[in-house]
Amino acid sequence: MNRATFAQYIFLAGAVAATALPVAAEDEPAENKFITADEIKWAENPLRPGAYIAIIEGDPNKPGPLVLRVKFPADFKIPPHWHPHGERFVVLSGSMYEGMGEDGDMSKAKLMTPGSVGIMQAKTPHYVVTREETIVQVHTTGPLQSFPVKK
Repeated sequence: MNRATFAQYIFLAGAVAATALPVAAEDEPAENKFITADEIKWAENPLRPGAYIAIIEGDPNKPGPLVLRVKFPADFKIPPHWHPHGERFVVLSGSMYEGMGEDGDMSKAKLMTPGSVGIMQAKTPHYVVTREETIVQVHTTGPLQSFPVKK
């Protein structure tokens, strides 16, 4: 590669990086903070009565990055539903069965134990069943919405 070609390459790489900066800045945290486990505040989950939710980052009523924890009691069932945004989750404690599809067929569900990870695209129908108290951390995009699968 000669000097002129190398200079053009460096210029092009810089231009591409500069155009990517505004996109990356949108995902930047609103503030720096550290939250200990005993500082997490749980509240009744408005989307899932009987379960609890803790907002770690973001506003569930507004567009933008959202990190939350959901605490499900034992023997909790969420019938097939979908969300308008993709989601990523990690099981922190307990266990749950997670299945994809509109039928809620438990033979298709996978047992998710602590450390298990789920990654789902937007509008993917899925369902959840717990057998014990389970805490899951979810990373998604607000506003937080859930829609039942129509049969």
